[in-house]
Amino acid sequence: MKDILTVLKKELRNVLKDRRTLFMLFGVPVIMFILIFNVMGEVMKTQEKKLEETVYKVYTNDVSFVESAFLNGPTKIECVEGTPDAIENDLRDKRYDLAVLVKGQIERGSDLFLDDMEINVYSFSGSMASERIASVFSFAVNTLRDQQLRLLLSDAQLDAGLLDKPRINTINVATEQEQTGAVFGGLLPYMLVIYLFTASFSVGFDTTAGEKERQTLTILLANRVARSSIAWGKILYLMLMNVLSATISVVAFLFGFSSIIPQTGSMFTMFTPGSAALLFLIVLSLAVLIAAIITVIGIFARSVKEATSYALPIYVVTILFGILGMQPEVFDSQGFIRFIPLVNGVFTMKDLVTQPRIDFVTVAITLVINLVAAALLAFLATKMFNDERYVFRTKN
Repeated sequence: MKDILTVLKKELRNVLKDRRTLFMLFGVPVIMFILIFNVMGEVMKTQEKKLEETVYKVYTNDVSFVESAFLNGPTKIECVEGTPDAIENDLRDKRYDLAVLVKGQIERGSDLFLDDMEINVYSFSGSMASERIASVFSFAVNTLRDQQLRLLLSDAQLDAGLLDKPRINTINVATEQEQTGAVFGGLLPYMLVIYLFTASFSVGFDTTAGEKERQTLTILLANRVARSSIAWGKILYLMLMNVLSATISVVAFLFGFSSIIPQTGSMFTMFTPGSAALLFLIVLSLAVLIAAIITVIGIFARSVKEATSYALPIYVVTILFGILGMQPEVFDSQGFIRFIPLVNGVFTMKDLVTQPRIDFVTVAITLVINLVAAALLAFLATKMFNDERYVFRTKN
């Protein structure tokens, strides 16, 4: 144990002297997450303000009808009447934001109910302005239709209140915390796994494959220290760095994400002490497992470049599951996913944030599987460190 701590201290001294590495590990996540979400928030606000102030260009063959639809709304439009050569190309080129072609003649509101009446609305989903004005126009036409229906019912001496029946009350039973967690739960695992891997690449491969390249590993092996102690010292060092960077990343993510939601405090009140502790344990198990994976790959590889190429497929697959985890209820019916190391942590973290009740069985399974997998990989790393074929594997 003394030798393991000696190797661990040696690695820590090396990293503490390297201010650039320390900044990348602990400074970058804070800056990155806070900057990303603040920029996202500002872009969203700017875009919304721009859409509100935009004067939308609408091509139509019935200017009076389109203008009447927007008459009582805040949206500003500029109608263009004529016959364009190609409506689709004009919308794609953003000459118009919307095209409304009326088949028939609308002189009175009641003409909306004629059998041959047809309104074709053309929009381009590649333009936010086009999507916005298409939605506003559809709502405006429906409002006009309802107004005319009320007039027709009144003229026929029928109760116009029939249009308001049945009264439909839509009630979302999810609390404000759960609604916030639905978004947060998809983003947190995805971004956290990305950062854990990228941070591990630089630190983990440098202390394993990097020492092979620099041939400093030979000097370390010349000391009277058991190779298993050297292996465990490096594993513990990488695990410690991962745990620290993961903790800082979660806190930075919380502060960053809170800047783009209306209720800043809800990001923190959505966690109970129990759920926060379990979330930290899941993150801890992921950090430890990723450290073990990186250590094994780093010992096997001849160089940092080769080690990165070996780790990349695992990284990509995990990111793929992270992206899938952003979708609601994905893989909920697939129980096997809970037994796949690393991947299970992505979905368990999401459940901790999005589910109203904590599933302690799932959390326990995730922790046990990830920690057992990490222990087996750490054991494999010590075996590889005692094998000359891997320790001095610097050439083909």
